[in-house]
Amino acid sequence: MVRLALVDSGIEFCEKTGAVRITSDPVPSQKGVSTYDIDLPMDIEFSRVLAVWVGSRKIYTAPDVTVSDVRGVFPQEVPDTGAASYGVVIEPKALTLVPAPDQDDLPIIIRSTTRPSRNAKTLDDSLFDQWAEVIIHGALFRLCSTPGQSFSDSLLAGQSEARFYAAIGHAKIDANRGRVIGSIAVKPRPFA
Repeated sequence: MVRLALVDSGIEFCEKTGAVRITSDPVPSQKGVSTYDIDLPMDIEFSRVLAVWVGSRKIYTAPDVTVSDVRGVFPQEVPDTGAASYGVVIEPKALTLVPAPDQDDLPIIIRSTTRPSRNAKTLDDSLFDQWAEVIIHGALFRLCSTPGQSFSDSLLAGQSEARFYAAIGHAKIDANRGRVIGSIAVKPRPFA
C-alpha cells in the first residue's frame, strides 16, 4: 500500500509540474519507417513531449487527432514519406513521425517531461533527490485518507494534502522558469 501511495504521489506530482525532464538518446531514422521506440529508463514513461528534433530540425508535436485531421482534410499536405513535420506520441515509449522520414540515419531526439509508470518498483533519482519530502506528503495524504484503517488520520491527511499541493505550485514555477533568476521588469511596447 505504501509503495502504491508513493508511486501515485510521484505520478501526480510529475503530471502537474513537469518537473522531471529528459532528453532522449538519439535514435537513427530509417527510410519509410514512421514509428520509433524511445529508450527510457526502467519504470519511467513520457508525460508530455516538449520538443522533437529530426536531424537538426525541430518539428511540431501534435496530438494524433490533429495529424489525422490534417491528413483527412489536406491529404496533399502530409505525404507518406518526406521531411517529418509532426511528432506524435501515442504509446508510452514510442514516437510516430508524420510523414515517415525519407532518409536513413537522421538522429531523432525527444525532450519531454516524464512520470513514473504505474507499476514502478522505484522512483527516479532526480524525482526523489529533489522532491522527496513533497512525494512523501502526497503519499501520507493518500494513506491517511484511507477510511477504516488503523493509520487513518484526517488531521494529518489534511496537513499533508496542503503541503503537497503548495509544493506542486512551487515546483511548477521552477519547471516552467528554470532555476535561474529572471527579470520581473516588463518593457512597454506601443500598440500597432
